[in-house]
Amino acid sequence: MALSLSKKIIVLIFLTTTIKGQDQQLLEEIMEQGFIDLEAPTIENQTFNQLLVEDIKALDLNKANNTQLNSIPWLTPVQVQSLQRYIAQNGPLVSIYELQAVPGWDLATIRLIEPLVQVTETSLYHDPRNRSEKIRQDGGLEFMIRAKRRLELSRGYHITGGQAFRGSPMYLLSRFQYRKKGDLSFGITAEKDPGEKLLWDPSNKHFGADFLSMHILIENKGMLKRLVVGDFRAHWDQGLVLGSGLSLGKQVITGPRKVHRGLLPHTSAMENRFFRGIGMEIQIGSTTISSLYSRRLLDVQLLSEDSMVNLPIRVPSIIESGLHRTSTELDRRQQLPEETIALHIRQTWSKHLIFAISGVYREWKWPLIPVVNRYNTFHFRGNKNYNISGSMEYVWKNINTFGQFAISANGGWGGLIGLITSLSPKVSMTLHFRNYQKNFHGISGKAFGKRSGNINEQGIYWGFQVTPSSQWIAGLSANLYKFPGLTSRADGATQGFEHMVHCQYVPNKKSYVNLFWRIRTKQINAKPLLSKSTHDLIEETKHTFGISAKWQGETNFTIQSRLQYSQVLLNATKTQGMLASNQVSYDMNFIRFTLSMAIFNTENFENRQYIYERDFPHSLTIPLFDGIGTRWYCLTRFKITSQVDFWLRIAQTNYQNRDQIGSGPNTIDGSKRTDLSLQIRYKL
Repeated sequence: MALSLSKKIIVLIFLTTTIKGQDQQLLEEIMEQGFIDLEAPTIENQTFNQLLVEDIKALDLNKANNTQLNSIPWLTPVQVQSLQRYIAQNGPLVSIYELQAVPGWDLATIRLIEPLVQVTETSLYHDPRNRSEKIRQDGGLEFMIRAKRRLELSRGYHITGGQAFRGSPMYLLSRFQYRKKGDLSFGITAEKDPGEKLLWDPSNKHFGADFLSMHILIENKGMLKRLVVGDFRAHWDQGLVLGSGLSLGKQVITGPRKVHRGLLPHTSAMENRFFRGIGMEIQIGSTTISSLYSRRLLDVQLLSEDSMVNLPIRVPSIIESGLHRTSTELDRRQQLPEETIALHIRQTWSKHLIFAISGVYREWKWPLIPVVNRYNTFHFRGNKNYNISGSMEYVWKNINTFGQFAISANGGWGGLIGLITSLSPKVSMTLHFRNYQKNFHGISGKAFGKRSGNINEQGIYWGFQVTPSSQWIAGLSANLYKFPGLTSRADGATQGFEHMVHCQYVPNKKSYVNLFWRIRTKQINAKPLLSKSTHDLIEETKHTFGISAKWQGETNFTIQSRLQYSQVLLNATKTQGMLASNQVSYDMNFIRFTLSMAIFNTENFENRQYIYERDFPHSLTIPLFDGIGTRWYCLTRFKITSQVDFWLRIAQTNYQNRDQIGSGPNTIDGSKRTDLSLQIRYKL
């Protein structure tokens, strides 16, 4: 039965004490809670940047379509459909606080998505403003400059020759962006990495900063759904053909399912895995047609032509570090032209069923021919490749099914199929099957899997989550996988499994407790006997345990703690590692202060630890902890005016068991590493 407006207001009176307004702190909390189990960074800086940029103008839940709602992290299609049914029956949401009245929505999920959404008054009434007034009043403009310096210089600044760093140790980043969500976006990014030199040499493609990026995005102009010129990304369907790595930790239910995002502007300073050209999405009724053309110059080491053995100019590998500090790195900069053409057609029937087909063609000027070894026999070789893919997604009541199948130019194939369902309002389950053949070459793929590339892998994932109340969430997952071909650490077919148990308690809007335990078993090479040219396989088992908690008092004083422990069993030898961190924050109107301290002790690299750290807006910091030592950082924000803020961050890592840090030209002689960062931002 539909609720009247007066009844809605009465409901909201009881809900206003449970949800907090969106701000930078909640966006950081997304990351702190999203990284339940950090085996390794599972999120790209681009993803975090997209989350943070949403706080300029968040997604309006009353105006959002099905695609936009499904693009919100952590929401299942069942929750999206429940929200749409609620709005259809009761009318537009009056406030963000009303989400707790939507069936299937829990407090923890609402807290996670809150910084990314909003409910505006204009959702309920006709907006009388013209287009120019909307752009001027609803748009967000941001300009920032960031500088960072490592105080201890590495050997690359002191030596001469091919490994010497040619530039200063200063990191510089500047970004300008104007954005009106759903209408217009324009941005320019310039970055110089430490050791790189500011150069102006157009003949050699140097225009000041080493990396320059620009985009113009126009949206929702009649049939033109999206037009992007410059640097952009694409994430189609489940990411098997084109994916951009939009994964936020190991989410039990939504982790295996990727969200179709279409064409997205490239707004980060990452120097790889994006397109440079033009992309377009056209909406004709229930059909969306997307196309793109890109031409980029990639960093590679070119191997010269060898007429003696009939070998042409070739490329052993593509270099994705984005670093151009030394003469050797500069010689490899932007050497390989790459062209990409892609087409995607997506058809929706009755809001429940989606079919899509896509094709991607990619060509390089010189062939990619990696150096032959045992495990890369089936890896891609050549200068041309294409992928053809078909996908589907179906949502009916509490069931969401999805799948994708693709082939590559050599006949190799990969496929996946998944299911997400709500067994009851408090119980959800997901099931995911995948099979990526060892000769499948989806070079830009980013579908769900254990390996970073969708090749040489078969697996089954199962997840189960129960929400007994709005304060409690418990989840269990299992990931069974097999690598039929050889890998870099195994001279034979291998298999393994990964199980995880996760529990979250959210007693109120100011506190939470996260608890997880994970066990992972995999097969790797044993040390070979002198008489053998290959390795025997042995099992390596790793247990990881973690607990994190946050408490906030009546004032703006916050304490957060995290404890992580791991144990690795290999050949009856047991090693372990641990990390403990504590963070305090205090927020006033004009100043915000965060101080964090961590201690770590790991016996070997297999027990390395990761932890998320707070940093500047649009920045992601996940340091690796290996060895014995401590790390602390201090982050301060000064609010100069309502539009201008200044940020200062200093972080230091101290090691007890080493007198050198790093290797090669990155080696620091000493036992500590200190980073000082500054940023000033204008935001309107």
